[in-house]
Amino acid sequence: MSDQILHHGVVEKLMPGRNMVGVRIADSDECAACAAAKICRAGNNSSELLAVTVPPGMRLNIGDKVEVAGSEQLHRKAIRLLMLYPTMAIIAVMVGVYLLWGNQLMAALAGVGVMFMFFIILYVCRNRINREFVFVIKRKLEAIDK
Repeated sequence: MSDQILHHGVVEKLMPGRNMVGVRIADSDECAACAAAKICRAGNNSSELLAVTVPPGMRLNIGDKVEVAGSEQLHRKAIRLLMLYPTMAIIAVMVGVYLLWGNQLMAALAGVGVMFMFFIILYVCRNRINREFVFVIKRKLEAIDK
């Protein structure tokens, strides 16, 4: 099992002095089914570029094809944040409310409320969470194999 998730991309923006570049992921169609695609931004087909750290000594130019690596551990964390924790919270609250008051409508509304609150908390903490999800240039490619 690999400890990294690899993507091919093209350098579209240089960020001088920050040791980073803006990369558009070329194989984003592989990310379509991934629950973590919204957090890691690799699967996004939007105009947003993925900010990627460049290793010391590597020189890149706009248009260079690169291989970008992300940690499998962070991928699993993103899935937990987006799928597992909200699901567990919704189920726990719905069961708890139903057992306390015996009302299905109240339990369903409480579940929706908890889901809404959970995603508000994620939204408020997005900058802190984004700092944890870092991609690095693994190597420069001659051509994208597709």
